[in-house]
Amino acid sequence: MRWFLGYTCCDACGRLFVKGNYCPVCLKVYRDSESTPMVCCDICQRWVHCHCDGISDEKYLQFQVNNHLQYRCASCRGECYQVHIEIQLRVVNLEVAIQPIHL
Repeated sequence: MRWFLGYTCCDACGRLFVKGNYCPVCLKVYRDSESTPMVCCDICQRWVHCHCDGISDEKYLQFQVNNHLQYRCASCRGECYQVHIEIQLRVVNLEVAIQPIHL
């Protein structure tokens, strides 16, 4: 089995993370075909699981029918400082993991 991001996830999940297919609140990856309710942040353009940001089913439906409703994720609101640190660590680990080995 191949590992990504400093042995923190498998090859398939690592590729999704590098592609940007992860929730900025919980950092879990998702497939484009996933049916879990998610909303897109109007600031960072990341998709967030509704349950990660406390978005009710009613509010989710409002986002679906009203394109003028604006959404800012917890990360863009400055409420997830640890997420920024965790993402930076994962990116650094990824950059270290893909460095060529010089013999």
